[in-house]
Amino acid sequence: EGSEPDYDPHDLVAEQLAKHVRDRGEPERWLISSFRRETIEYVRELNSQFRTAWLTVGVRDEDLAQVAESLKSAGHEAIHPYVGLLSKPALDAFHSAGLQVNTWTCDDPARLEELMRWGIDGICTNVPDVALSIRQQLQQA
Repeated sequence: EGSEPDYDPHDLVAEQLAKHVRDRGEPERWLISSFRRETIEYVRELNSQFRTAWLTVGVRDEDLAQVAESLKSAGHEAIHPYVGLLSKPALDAFHSAGLQVNTWTCDDPARLEELMRWGIDGICTNVPDVALSIRQQLQQA
């Protein structure tokens, strides 16, 4: 974390972002996420109206319940796990805690369909036309 070229130990970017979103109005329109838990905690401190999410590679199975409860109790709305490590039990654990689950980055049609059948809340993809087509097919089925 500290060795990454864009590491911001004082969360100056978070402060600038919070000011920008506040100045624009409609804070409920935005979902602010970060790989760094401390940063999203700080964003919520700056303005508790901000919707926030933790962007993560994944959560170990034995930590699912604790992480889900920790995020929810801190006021976060969602978790953004990497698609390659997202499992149905993880999705269910996060949903059970009242968190939205938005995964990144899925371009494989079979995996897109699987995630949609599981009830994923959102998918980051480079092929939105494919994702929308799959969603439409599932809705018509």
